[in-house]
Amino acid sequence: MVTFMNLKVSASDPDCGVNAELAYNLLDQTSKDLPFSVNPKSGEICVSGPLDYEKKSIYQILVTASDTGGLSSTVIVNVQLIDENDNPPKFQPSTYSVSVKSGAVPSGPIVKVYARDEDSGRYGKVSYFIKEGNEDNLFRIDKEKGDIFLTRGPSRSQQSTYRLKISANDSYNLASEQYAEVTVHIVSPQSQAPVFQKPKYTFTLSEDASEQSSVGTVSANGNY
Repeated sequence: MVTFMNLKVSASDPDCGVNAELAYNLLDQTSKDLPFSVNPKSGEICVSGPLDYEKKSIYQILVTASDTGGLSSTVIVNVQLIDENDNPPKFQPSTYSVSVKSGAVPSGPIVKVYARDEDSGRYGKVSYFIKEGNEDNLFRIDKEKGDIFLTRGPSRSQQSTYRLKISANDSYNLASEQYAEVTVHIVSPQSQAPVFQKPKYTFTLSEDASEQSSVGTVSANGNY
């Protein structure tokens, strides 16, 4: 959504009588990307189609003024859209999974969530909050970066799996429509991370491959 103030162009003709009557027109009236029209008599420019700041924020319109004698002139009209806070943050991705060894010493982040807000400037600034699943207060989140940290060393005797629900809010408190879901598995200190069978995989794919076509298979071995 954008804010748009109606504009009006005007021209004068020193001729007298019929030759002084003017008509206004857009130079490119067939453009499908131009959501504006001009009143041929008054020169008032109005919105005639949908506007979206995120898709296009600046328009340049060419308006002609013609008299009945066949003479005309052209003026350039620049239209700058003003962004509105019409897009909530969206998580990309919306699900996360991480394993943490019991007794681990809190240090760096265990996982990072990310939400994108398509609005610009102050409307697009995102803050993160843990809304559910942190009953033991085992986790904290950096509100600005989305990094999730341990507050203390976890114990498998408490709980083996935590499912956190994270909300993303913009600076005007417009919240994400869906929570991000972060699953944290508390595993044994002896557990080993999965190891891929190869350090690098290379696949070839035809450019006319259809959706859901197999690209290749990766394989890893895990030991919990």
